[in-house]
Amino acid sequence: MSNTNSFDAAGLADRWAEGWSSDDSSPWLSLYSPRMKYTDHAFQIVRIGTDSTLPTHWKIWRTAIPDFRMTITSVYPVLQLGNGRLKVIFKTDNAGTFENDLPRTKASGKPFLFKGVVEFVLDEASGLIDEVEEWYCSNFQLARSVEQDYNLKEDPASSHL
Repeated sequence: MSNTNSFDAAGLADRWAEGWSSDDSSPWLSLYSPRMKYTDHAFQIVRIGTDSTLPTHWKIWRTAIPDFRMTITSVYPVLQLGNGRLKVIFKTDNAGTFENDLPRTKASGKPFLFKGVVEFVLDEASGLIDEVEEWYCSNFQLARSVEQDYNLKEDPASSHL
């Protein structure tokens, strides 16, 4: 594997996060190749293909959390995997209010903030995503920021934590 600087990994990650944060799934869905595989490790869900399961995945999440917002916090250098494939890895901050039930999780009605990590494998020629691996905690609705846990915004003396 080698690094490649010619691909705009940050731009792709931003478009992906914007798609999760949007009320319209079309731009998000356009980022994937038809043969894509999406693995949501938190809920042990694998989606294959863009025809029906991927739009359903987006709709289930966005229905449960209508105000969901994702931001990219860091993007690692792109790795050249060979055979025209690239790997993009990035970290996310995810926030919203868990308003409606997910299939296996009851809505809390409360706001949350959690961190995640995402890996893409994509086709270099088309720039489309072939694989997604997404990691976050399945009890995301209980997550709190460090600032909330330690009151860092209110106590400058604790900024070393």
